Amino acid sequence: MRFYPLILLSLLLFSACSQDDSMVPEQEEEQEEETNPTECEEGCMTALINDTEFEASVTTAVASEITFLIDSVPFTSNQLQITGTIPGLFTETKTISLLFACSELGFALSLDDTNPECGLDFQYSEVSFLDPSSTLFIVASSGEVLIEEIDDQRIKGTFSFSGVDENDVEITITNGAFDAAIN
Repeated sequence: MRFYPLILLSLLLFSACSQDDSMVPEQEEEQEEETNPTECEEGCMTALINDTEFEASVTTAVASEITFLIDSVPFTSNQLQITGTIPGLFTETKTISLLFACSELGFALSLDDTNPECGLDFQYSEVSFLDPSSTLFIVASSGEVLIEEIDDQRIKGTFSFSGVDENDVEITITNGAFDAAIN
């Protein structure tokens, strides 16, 4: 009988705790997220587009091999396209696309002249099916990607790039990260 109050007190204490309770105060959790904004897990693409968060709902990485002739000599290039998309039915569909056409993928690639053997193309678009006149599209004029891990099945890295739209408005993509299975 004398254990009933102890059992009742224990049940009351355990029921007051929820699974969402954390031992880390909220401010520390937020600060921890801010210090590593480019971290993402497999199947993701995240970035800041003019300081607005972008988190893709669908992320794909497709590898292919292209052979073409240069002066009648066949040249083979590996192509890899990583795409992150936020689909929108009643809003715009937002897409970031990173295309690499290289004989070999390096770990640090840039749109400047440091990678002449590698064709790079970084793009960002916003397409509204309800208002096609509001379409936004940029091809990067500067940018870089850092491939942190790559094998036959997966690619992971970070990126940033910028370019101007058809109205000469600069769009800047920063703190980009991707982690995708290669198909």
